[in-house]
Amino acid sequence: MRKLDEYSQIDENNNELNKIGESIHELVELLDEKLKTLLQETTNENGDNLAELLSQFEDKKESIKEVVCDAVGEMEAYYDDRTEKWQSSFRGECFNEWHSAWVDALSTFEEMEVEVFWNTEFQDKGMVTIDSGIPEKFELPSESPEY
Repeated sequence: MRKLDEYSQIDENNNELNKIGESIHELVELLDEKLKTLLQETTNENGDNLAELLSQFEDKKESIKEVVCDAVGEMEAYYDDRTEKWQSSFRGECFNEWHSAWVDALSTFEEMEVEVFWNTEFQDKGMVTIDSGIPEKFELPSESPEY
């Protein structure tokens, strides 16, 4: 085979494919701008929009992480300053369990994210759906060790 007989047909379809791709790209950029505007303008009954709430969520999470991290460090110092006898006592074990619960809580806050999913199923349904992955309500460990 020295030459593709169907080259002109492939070339024509490829050129049309490229034009369609350019149009899709232009429309996606336009849609992106409209969605940004829509997200800023869409508010709940309290007047909050999604961007503001996501920012507030991150701010609160970071604030909690900072305080819990400091508290965990203080717990570790307190535990380390106690005698081995106290550490192996009932109170020491309870304290250590309490400390571990707060270490786990810190890890949970570090991993906690709110995700917004944009599901585009254009090929099958020609539609876009939006969903969010909100972390489950997190219960804090107790305020003090349970002796």
